[in-house]
Amino acid sequence: MSLKFGILGLLSKWNATGKEIKKEFDDYMSIFWHSHLSQIYPELNKLEKEGLIEGKTIAQIGKPDKKVYEINEAGAEQLREWLLAKQDEPKIKDPFLMQVFFMDNISADDV
Repeated sequence: MSLKFGILGLLSKWNATGKEIKKEFDDYMSIFWHSHLSQIYPELNKLEKEGLIEGKTIAQIGKPDKKVYEINEAGAEQLREWLLAKQDEPKIKDPFLMQVFFMDNISADDV
């Protein structure tokens, strides 16, 4: 469910294509959330059907048309409600990250 709000949050800042949204996830949000295009495009379609965003097709010369999405008032309101909602406590202990931290104790081949 958080992918929905990640997309709404990004679209609250600027209009974007699916690829641009993916780039933002990779460049800025990957430390706490990751996503694939195969997840983003279906979520964009779902958000559009739910009436939370609107997509506009833009013709391009020599390239396939692209679809640019923007958040609408209903989407902004759902984002606001989600931001005000109480969330679960963040996960503080993570055994995998502790293993990664101490990987220098084993050989690169073992890693």
